[in-house]
Parts: sequence; C-alpha cells; structure tokens
Amino acid sequence: MGIPAPSFPYPITLACTSLPHLESFADLPDGFIRIVSRIIQKINLKNPFSEIFATRSTIANESGKSLDTVHRAVKWLEDHGMIERERKAKIGYRGSKSPLIPTQKFLHSLNLVDENGNSREFPKFSTKTDFSDANKKSAPGANVAPTEKKNRLFKRFGNVSLPIDLSWLCERGGLTPYGVLGLMKLARSVKQTLSEVVHASMKYLDGLTKNELYAYITKLLQSGRDFKNLSEISKENDKNREISEYLKEKQKIFFGKKFISQSTRTIYEFTEDSVKCHYPDGASKTMVLEMGLLEAIQQGKLRPYVSQPKSCGPNAASVSTKNSILRKTFLESLFNIKPKVPLAS
Repeated sequence: MGIPAPSFPYPITLACTSLPHLESFADLPDGFIRIVSRIIQKINLKNPFSEIFATRSTIANESGKSLDTVHRAVKWLEDHGMIERERKAKIGYRGSKSPLIPTQKFLHSLNLVDENGNSREFPKFSTKTDFSDANKKSAPGANVAPTEKKNRLFKRFGNVSLPIDLSWLCERGGLTPYGVLGLMKLARSVKQTLSEVVHASMKYLDGLTKNELYAYITKLLQSGRDFKNLSEISKENDKNREISEYLKEKQKIFFGKKFISQSTRTIYEFTEDSVKCHYPDGASKTMVLEMGLLEAIQQGKLRPYVSQPKSCGPNAASVSTKNSILRKTFLESLFNIKPKVPLAS
C-alpha cells in the first residue's frame, strides 16, 4: 500500500497552484517553482510571519532539485524581497542556522495576509451532515453538502453550501441547490463522486441547463461506468496538453539558439519544430523538445553556445598559414602576378 500524499490547508494549496500565474512571480524561473512551492507549504497559517526552519537539503530532497538550485531559488526570493534571512549561532554547537522569514510582500502576493499584514480568515465548514432521514426537518444552516474531500472550499446558496467546483451547476446550469444535493447523494449510492463525474463529462454537459442537465447527469450516474478512472484520465490529458503548449511556446522562444553541455560538450540547436544534437565526435541526431532539456538550461547545465572563430584551435597557426598561401595563389592566378625572383648578381 502506497504512502498517502500529504494534505495541506486549502489556502496553501491555492497559493501553490496559482504561483506560476501571479504577477509578483512573473520573473520566477520555471526551475524554481517546485522549490518555492515547498517553501510555501511550510508556512504556518496561524502565524504566517514565523520562521521556516527547513534545511536547504530537506527542501532539495522534497522538490527533487539539486542543493545548488535550492540556494539560487532562495537567493531569488531574497533579492525580490519575498523572504529575509537572519543567521543565528547554534547555542552549544558549532556552526549557525539561517531560517527563512516570509515577508509581508511574499504573503500578500500569495493572498495569505491582507494589505495590512493581517492573517486572512478562511471559512470553515462542517464535514458531518446527517442525511439518514430525508424527511427530518433541518436546522437553519444544516443543509451543507458532505465533503467528498477534506479542505474543500464551499459556496453558499441560501441555506445550502456546495463545493465551489460544483457551484456552476446552479449558476450556469440553472439547477437548484437541493437538486445538486440530490445528485451528490445519488453519486454516493453508486460509489462515485459528483465532482469526478462532472469533470470527466464536462464537454458533454456544456450547454445543457435545468431539466436537461439534471436528467443527463442522472443518466450518467446510473450508467454503471467508473468515472473515477475517466476523471483521472481527463486530468492527465489536460496536464499533458498544458505541457505540450508550454513546450511549443518555449520552442518558438529558443528558435535559432544553441546551447552546449558543460559535461559532454554536446551542442543543442533549436530549430522550428525540433532540437538537433551535435556530438563532439561529429555525429548528430534530431530530438523532440522535452521538459528535461529546459530544466537543464534553467539549472545552468546547458549554456548558450557561441561559435568559435575559425582561427581558434590547436592547429590555428597551420590553418591560418595554409589559408594565406591559398589566398595568395588565388590572387596571383587572378591578376597573373608572378612571384618575385632575386636577380643574379
């Protein structure tokens, strides 16, 4: 049985998800995003300005990046006023520690504090709702949709709170909040979740409203299909599509540029739709642009290649002399110039 993925509060998850799209982090290198996300996940929401004592090696292991990349990411945050560092000597031990201290600019950019530096209050919703007796009168505010996942954000419709990812069923689809609750109950009865069913069938649901929408979702839930796997496949396809679009964008940006590997001396030349690899032994091949190549450029493993002048190299002198002789011979033949011969004395 696999180790369950760690669960983070919704504000932290939202901050990590929106990180690549925030204006304050527009200049953040792509290779630093996972590192900064790990730092965000260690922020204490009860005291967001408290120090983060995670070691650089811990962050490197968790983010799958090198220690040097972590140092450069932390330096970027520090240079942009996102964090502060204060070196403290370890009492009774050799050495010192340098915890990261989030700044107000950092926390406000992530929407974790307001403009005055005060912690934001996020709504809390009950995760326990009794649906055993459908005819029982509900107390005011008791009509809260049971959570399909922990730490989900809800939106309120009168006396009913629905997961925010299902709120469009009421807002655009025209369903009543109680109709959505009924669909959620039907989904649980067939061991499905309404969110997964809706996500996997979104392209078919778009444009349907009211009775048509309700009837179509009901038919899907009664079809016996496993929408959990379909939802995961749909999410994976969405992710692959995003990566593909990202690679196409980078292909245009790097078109015509060359990079050289510091270790293998292989030259990577970006063409219009591929990358040509030129090896030191003279061999070459064409490959499709991959994320690993972009990460290598971001980490400095591949550096911009500048063509060396022809006069450089171990045989520069002989090559230069040979070229000079060829040029001289060409000029002599072109202008019918005979080489000067010393006169006999």
